[in-house]
Amino acid sequence: MPAADVNKNPAELIAHLEGVLSAEPGSERFWELADAYTRAGRFPEATEVCRRGLALHANSARGFLALGRALFGIGRLNAAAGSLRRAIDLEPDTPEGYRLLGELLLRRGIH
Repeated sequence: MPAADVNKNPAELIAHLEGVLSAEPGSERFWELADAYTRAGRFPEATEVCRRGLALHANSARGFLALGRALFGIGRLNAAAGSLRRAIDLEPDTPEGYRLLGELLLRRGIH
């Protein structure tokens, strides 16, 4: 996420990123909007943004990570695990995928 975006409050950040994606519907920044929605508890919007973005960017590890977070947030743990595994497959050096998958497996009682 660009440094200027970090300082925005959640509503401003969401509005900004919605504008970015409205101007460039094929932007690879879709995962940023999905993460902002997830942080705001707007999980259905986050999953929809990810699904649209991943249809265009099928190898976006960040997109699958964002989808995994959103699905985790609404309790769809099996689907979240699949998305997180896909993110890890695409970028095995990214620790966030492993951390979230570990948290998910603990929550499911699988360790």
